[in-house]
Amino acid sequence: GVYATCFWDYNDPATGEDIAAMKEETGARIDEAKAETSREIQAMKATFLTELRTAGVIVDDAAQAALGDGLEFFAALDDPRARNAINMLNSAPPQGVLARFAAITADYVQRHDDGEAAAAWRALGAFAFPIDAGRAVDAYEKARDADPDDAYTHYRLSVLYRDKARLDEAMASARTAEALGRAAGEIGV
Repeated sequence: GVYATCFWDYNDPATGEDIAAMKEETGARIDEAKAETSREIQAMKATFLTELRTAGVIVDDAAQAALGDGLEFFAALDDPRARNAINMLNSAPPQGVLARFAAITADYVQRHDDGEAAAAWRALGAFAFPIDAGRAVDAYEKARDADPDDAYTHYRLSVLYRDKARLDEAMASARTAEALGRAAGEIGV
């Protein structure tokens, strides 16, 4: 309950300075835990990328960046299934981990608005990017449908469409990404 989350007893004669110091210490511990989690995820990502490459999967810079983006999103969720899936990166087949992230995403989008759903679909697409291009396209298309003004989603779709020889769609997505990026000031004129 609410009372169980308090870090101090209100009957304690602690001064405001004591409380401020406790809050600062707690914040520092939280920051360190986040940093440690980020380091763990980076190490798992590196091992996972090595396993993908060993299995003959081509992992270019775009796929590597996308994978990192997806893992960061799932790591930030308050969902033990996401942490479990991340922990499986070094021990389970990539398709099995991808299936777990797909189930987590499906649950997540049911409970969130379009903007947050788009972020979840982008994360799934990012994770799927080096593993299953078809699933990545599907996820990014759902992200685009939920948030049609996201340049990043259109960019990822353009790369995936290009790789799947869907060149007309690749060009349209690339043009949309460029226009949205210019409008947002993300791309110089």
